Amino acid sequence: MLRHQAAKMIRFVSAAGERILVVLQNLYLVRMTDIQDIAQALREFSNARDWDQFHNPKDLALAISIEAGELLEQFLWKDPADADPDRIKQELADVFSFAILLANKYNWDVKKIVLDKLQETELKYPVEKAKGTAKKYNEL
Repeated sequence: MLRHQAAKMIRFVSAAGERILVVLQNLYLVRMTDIQDIAQALREFSNARDWDQFHNPKDLALAISIEAGELLEQFLWKDPADADPDRIKQELADVFSFAILLANKYNWDVKKIVLDKLQETELKYPVEKAKGTAKKYNEL
């Protein structure tokens, strides 16, 4: 079972040093050790079956896309409320699993790459311009 911690403050400083993004997360956050535990469990599962030979970056990226398609399929031709939550959960777990395996293949720190991307996205979508709109950053 995943261990969680509450109310963690994450601070980002932009490359230009102009703005600081402070995200107060009052919801539960997955600890880095949880992600590492998941990655280790996935590696052990794969190694026991000698599947690492098939887990090259290209095939892992393809698997993410295929599993994402299977996730989308759960919503196809129906109202979102009619989608089966158990099937959605299963397909989402597959997407997460292959994404973690891909990050592991490159020896990337999942927490770091996600938080780095969040920082980059914050610079593209400042709250004062992006709040309440679905416009792309170059249209703000």
